[in-house]
Amino acid sequence: MQDNVQNTPPQNSQNYPPNFRPQKKTRWWIPVSIIGGVFLLFVIFIVSFFSFLGSSFDFDEPEVNVNEETVLTIDLSDGIPEYTKQDPFSIFSGGSKSISFHDILKSIKRAKDDDKIKGILLNINGGVGRAKGAELQAKLEDFKTSGKFIYSFIESGDEQTYYHSLTADSIFMPTEGLLEFNGYGISSMFMTGLYKKLGMEYHVVGFEDFKSAADSYNKYKFSDSSRHQLEVMLNQFQDDFIESVSKHRKMEKSQVLALLNQGLFTVDSLYKYKLIDGMKTKTQVEDFIKSRIYPDLSADSLYKKELDLISVSKYNKSKYTPEGEIDKETTIAIINSVGPIYSGSGENSFFGGGDYEIRSAKFVEQIRDAAEDEDVDAIILRIDSPGGSVIASDEMWEAIMEARKRKKVIASMSDVAASGGYYMAMACDKIIAHPSTITGSIGVILALPNFEGTRELLGVTADTISTTTSAQFLNPLFKYTDADKAKLYTLSKTIYMRFLERVAESRGKTVEQIREVAKGRVWTGRDAKEKGLVDELGGLEFTIDYVKDMLEVEKGKLVNIKPYPEKKDDLQAFKEAFGLDNQMGMSNKNFVERVKNEFSPTIQSLILNMEYLTPEMQSQIKYSLAMYDISRKERFLMAMPQMIEYK
Repeated sequence: MQDNVQNTPPQNSQNYPPNFRPQKKTRWWIPVSIIGGVFLLFVIFIVSFFSFLGSSFDFDEPEVNVNEETVLTIDLSDGIPEYTKQDPFSIFSGGSKSISFHDILKSIKRAKDDDKIKGILLNINGGVGRAKGAELQAKLEDFKTSGKFIYSFIESGDEQTYYHSLTADSIFMPTEGLLEFNGYGISSMFMTGLYKKLGMEYHVVGFEDFKSAADSYNKYKFSDSSRHQLEVMLNQFQDDFIESVSKHRKMEKSQVLALLNQGLFTVDSLYKYKLIDGMKTKTQVEDFIKSRIYPDLSADSLYKKELDLISVSKYNKSKYTPEGEIDKETTIAIINSVGPIYSGSGENSFFGGGDYEIRSAKFVEQIRDAAEDEDVDAIILRIDSPGGSVIASDEMWEAIMEARKRKKVIASMSDVAASGGYYMAMACDKIIAHPSTITGSIGVILALPNFEGTRELLGVTADTISTTTSAQFLNPLFKYTDADKAKLYTLSKTIYMRFLERVAESRGKTVEQIREVAKGRVWTGRDAKEKGLVDELGGLEFTIDYVKDMLEVEKGKLVNIKPYPEKKDDLQAFKEAFGLDNQMGMSNKNFVERVKNEFSPTIQSLILNMEYLTPEMQSQIKYSLAMYDISRKERFLMAMPQMIEYK
C-alpha cells in the first residue's frame, strides 16, 4: 500500500511529462536582486560623483576680498613660466596657486593704483630668465612712482637673484644666507676623449662655424668662434648687471666690478659693502613692514598685529575696476610657445608633456583656431624656445604663413627664441625681441657617430649584403667614405640654404646679407636689432601696446586678451590626472622603462636621479634628452648648441 501511495502521480498528472520529478521551489531572484541593487547603487554613486565634480569644477571661484593695508607678495622661487599648466586638483586646495609672467605684470599694474595695496614684498630665491627679469624690473620701477614701498627677501641665490631684487627700497637676507656675487661664466663638458677611449668618433657637418652644438662630440674645448660669441653675450649681461647695481645701490661701476672680482658670499660681507640693507629672517622682514605701515603702534601692539599679505594668484581674483575704458570689440590672441620643438601631438615624448614643450600638431590647431575666430583681431606669438625638430619647425612656419592671410601675426621673443624658435618668428609680420633675448642661431648641424673603432676594439667583425651601391650609406659600423661625407654635406647645405632664403625673404635682404649674420651665431636681442634680424626691442607689454596701435585702438583703452593654450574643462583635466584620457602623455612608469631600455646603467643612474643634481645640470640633461628624443626620428635639427646657463 505504501509503495502504491509513493508511486501515485499527483493530481493533474497529465500536465507533467514522463519521468518528471517535481523540484523544490527556488528563490533565485534574491541574489540577482541583491547584485542588481548593488550595481544600481554603484552606477548612481558614479553619476552623482561626476555630477558633483562637474558642478564643483565649473563653479565660479568666490571673489577674493582685499583688506585695507595689504601687501602684495610676489614669490619667484619657482621662476616665471610664460603660461601655467592647469592643476586638476586645485579645486580641493582653494584654487590654483601658479602664476604666469603676464599674471605678475597685471598684478603690479593693478597694485600701483590700488589704495588698499601699500607695497610689495619680493621673495626671489629662484631662477628667472634675463629678458623676463629685465621687463619685471622695469615694471617694478614704474610701480615705485606711486610712492609705495618694495622690499625684497633673499635666502640664497646668485647675480640673477640679486638683479631681480635691485628695485627694492631695501634688500634683506638671513644671517646664514648665501649669495654668489662673483661675475658671469659658462662651463661645458667635452666628451671627445671618452669617445676616443671607446673607439668611437663623430662625423660633424655644421653650417656654419658658430653652430657649435656638436663641439662636445669632436672637440676638446670651445672653438674660437663659439668662445667669441659666448664672451660677447656674457660681457653684455655683466655690463647690464653692473649698470643696474650701480644705479640702484648708488655705487661706482668700478666698485661693483671690483666686488665681483672678489667674489662675495657671506651676508656680513654683502652688508659691509652696502649690497644689502640688513640681516633679517622672513618673519623679521614682515615685522619691519608692519612698523612701516603702522608707525604709531607700540612694539607690543605691532607684535600682536597680523600683516595682511596677498599672493598674485589671489589678488588677480579680487574685485577690480580697470583703470581706463575697455575696447570690448577688440581681442588679441596670445599663443604661448614654450620649450623644445617636437613634431606630432605629444603622445610619445620623453617627458610625456611633463615639461614645457612645443608640439607642431597642437600649435597648428591653436593658430588655426585663432586665425578663424572672428572675435580675434590679431595674434601675438610668444616664443621661448631653443628650437628642435626641423620638420615641426617647417610645419609651424607654413601654419603661421597661412594664418597671416587672415590676421596680423606678431612675434614676441621671451628669454630664448633661437634656431627653430627663430624659424617660427621669421614667418610673422613683425618680430619684437627684448634686448636681453637670446636669438639667432640660424644654422644647421649634423653629428653622426661611427663605431668601427669600437667594433675593432672589441674584436667584432661585420659583413654586409647590399642590393644597391648606396644601401650602406652612413652605416655606423664602417668608416664613412669620402663619397658619403660629400653627399651628407650636400644634404645639410640644402637645408641651411633654404633656412637662409626664408630668413632673407622675411627680412627683405639678400641671402648673402643674411649669411653674414647667420652662420649659426647666437645674438642678444639688442645685437639682433642692429643686424636686422628683429624689428623692434621690447617685452610682452610693449608687444601688446604695439599690436593695439597697429589695430588703431584708442590710446588708453584696454583690450581683451585670449591666451593659448586655452584652459581645459576642469573635469577633463581631473580625468587625465587619473589616466582616464587616451590623449595623456607618457607616465612616469613608462619614462623609467624607456630610460632602462635605451641607456647604459651609468646614464640610467644619472637621468633617474636628476632631482639630486643642481638645477643647471638638470636643465642640460633635460635639454639633451629632448634633442635625443627628436633625433630618433629626424636626422637634422634646428636647435641651440646648448641650454646657456651662465653663473
